[in-house]
Amino acid sequence: MTARRVPLLMLILVAAALVPRTHAQPKQRFLYAALPGVGGGNNLKYGGAGILVFDIDRGHAFVKRVPLQGAPPPAGDAGGRGNAQEAIKGIAAHAGTARLYVSTSRRVAAYDLLTDKLVWEQRYDDRGTDRIALSPDGKTLYAPELGAPKWIVADAATGAAIASIDKPGTAHNTQFSDDGERVYFESQGNTRTVSVVDAKTRAIVKEVGPFGNVVRPFTLNGAQTLLFANIHRACRVGSATTTHRDF
Repeated sequence: MTARRVPLLMLILVAAALVPRTHAQPKQRFLYAALPGVGGGNNLKYGGAGILVFDIDRGHAFVKRVPLQGAPPPAGDAGGRGNAQEAIKGIAAHAGTARLYVSTSRRVAAYDLLTDKLVWEQRYDDRGTDRIALSPDGKTLYAPELGAPKWIVADAATGAAIASIDKPGTAHNTQFSDDGERVYFESQGNTRTVSVVDAKTRAIVKEVGPFGNVVRPFTLNGAQTLLFANIHRACRVGSATTTHRDF
């Protein structure tokens, strides 16, 4: 996401501001990055495996490495890509609940930000999970099933699936709006739009696009009026309030 070698290997970065247990100490802000994220997402030559922590207020100084924990399913299962090392696909965090979520080619794992310990791990429909999104209140996870046309809606406290949403293509990127009212889905395959989901009804209410090609990573402005999308060989901006194509 950021230029230069090491950050490019992390795939996705997430920031969280934590309040230490001792109230006399000031709030601390950390940046979390999960590895590995290049060479098919499993190349250990570029930083190894784990969750890297950086102190935002000290020039992003390196703080520590948290090892990946738990027991990911063996390689070669559906969505597992057949690699010995699980590949990082997405990351999300919530300071209020002190939870960090990492999605991989084999599972979703939740960590306690205060203890660095694994809280739970889940696998949906015997598949890995692509780029997850966490609701602003920290209660709900949207987990795109790797290689499938479906998103799982999960309880962020336990990882238990509570609903699913279908969308043509293979589920890929996910974004929550800052107000928590909308979730945005992007699929790979024969689709050139981004779906807008009502977070209360969990129904797709409209499509943004079509764009000039398949949408890759994307983001929104704070007002949810513009959607900035990377597509194959280009970058485009689309209206998020209408179904207008890219401009």
